[in-house]
Amino acid sequence: MKTFYTAIYLVLTAILVWILNSYIENSEMYENKMEKIDSNFSQFKHESGRVNDGDNFVLVIGNSYVASSFLDELSDDDIYVFTVFGMSLSDAVNIVELLPDDTPVSKLVIGVGYNESIPIAANFSAYRRYESFNMLQEYWWTIPLVRGRSMITTILKEDVKCQVAQLKGGKCKSELEQETVAIHALEPDQGLRAMEKSVKIRFGEYTPYTFEVSNEFERQIKHLQELASQKNIDLFLYTAPIYSGLKQRLDQDTIAKFHHILRTSVDNYIDLNEKFPDIGYRYYEDATHLDKEYGAPITTKFMKNYVRNGTMDTSLAIESFSASGHRVDSTKQGTDHSFQ
Repeated sequence: MKTFYTAIYLVLTAILVWILNSYIENSEMYENKMEKIDSNFSQFKHESGRVNDGDNFVLVIGNSYVASSFLDELSDDDIYVFTVFGMSLSDAVNIVELLPDDTPVSKLVIGVGYNESIPIAANFSAYRRYESFNMLQEYWWTIPLVRGRSMITTILKEDVKCQVAQLKGGKCKSELEQETVAIHALEPDQGLRAMEKSVKIRFGEYTPYTFEVSNEFERQIKHLQELASQKNIDLFLYTAPIYSGLKQRLDQDTIAKFHHILRTSVDNYIDLNEKFPDIGYRYYEDATHLDKEYGAPITTKFMKNYVRNGTMDTSLAIESFSASGHRVDSTKQGTDHSFQ
């Protein structure tokens, strides 16, 4: 009888594992993220293979904050932008660990946000297949339940919220995002209200991560510098701008500790919130992401000058943006329309 119940238990467990694995595999979030990761690795391998000795090949790593402040489409042939939505600091460290000692990368740029001072669970399994040394191990790290295990909670949460919204006659988050009108295209009053709403939402997301700085954050930052030194890479860390109305609500003591760790642990760190303290709401997509048409071209130009030449003159980036046919607001109305 005991053997019978054990067999039933094993069969039921196998069925549940199969169902969960299929659920993750067919999740739009899982598919999009893994497709982005795999295409990034494949493209990076191709691009780095074309680099000649002596070339200054720059690798930029980060999440959506980096994607909206260091635009891939404005990068040059010697710059490769590796960004994945939801990438944590631990993921970035893992990617650097995977770079060979003879990597053609000469300069490494990584975005570090305030909310990463307490790192969330690392999605190591998403990248492990690239360090596999045999076919069995490589296959293991491609199983959705294994590779996407750190995404399971988020996938379930978003699906439940989507179902509840639909039952109430509403729309899912992805549908609402597709319908969102760019803030810079709205009338001033509407744009400000949209930004105030975004600040409220983002502050709720930031709060759990901005009241202390963990030892793990400091360890990972120092480990990045160690890895870069071992591989003879110049490391540049930066914090992308967030809307001033949100930054003012964050715990300033925590931000000071955040800055202290970065400035004493790595050779090169810059906070673009300090270089561009009064970016108006029109230059943002939401409270934590620059608009790709307005704010992002300016920070991209600045970062390219900074990484290549050590130049930290913000006026060069703003003038370049203005010369391309865009209007840069110079009239200050609080932080509503100002850039300078």
